[in-house]
Amino acid sequence: MRRRKDLMRWIVATFGLLCNMAPAFAQDLPWDAHIEAGLQAFHQGQYAEAEQQLQAALVVAADMPTDDPRVATTLLHLASLYHIQGKYAQAAPFYQHALTLREQTLGPNHPKVAEVLESYAALLRAMHPFRSAFPWSTAATMAARAERILHPASPNTANQETQPSDRLYLSRWPTDEQEVFSDP
Repeated sequence: MRRRKDLMRWIVATFGLLCNMAPAFAQDLPWDAHIEAGLQAFHQGQYAEAEQQLQAALVVAADMPTDDPRVATTLLHLASLYHIQGKYAQAAPFYQHALTLREQTLGPNHPKVAEVLESYAALLRAMHPFRSAFPWSTAATMAARAERILHPASPNTANQETQPSDRLYLSRWPTDEQEVFSDP
């Protein structure tokens, strides 16, 4: 617990220095006021102001317990802001930390965990488009996990055998032009 709090303070201090933000600014307003101002600036396309407000909210969130949902929410807003701006290297640690917090506080199969997984997978696809095209890539694995969380298989269909049309036959090659160009 203490170690996570120290890590959170280190993240806040590091990004505070990068943004030349005074820590006293964060204490002027409560967390929700910073978030509201940051989201408003974000939706207006004022990314510098949004970043400043969200960083201030992160400073306030650093004093909260790690199981407080506002901590993960702040991290997700910052990750989204950096993601939209194309600052992928800055967004990734925020997604990672938010995913860890949500899994610890809500459990690994909560729909809010799936939301983080989907956003993080989108970031990884943007960062590594070629690598993410493979079904065994981290992005594909995260997206598949999010899909399983959001749309679990019903107990009646989970054990049923798939229909032959649903299977992928890798050893069968088409033999004529009609078979190659016909719709399934």
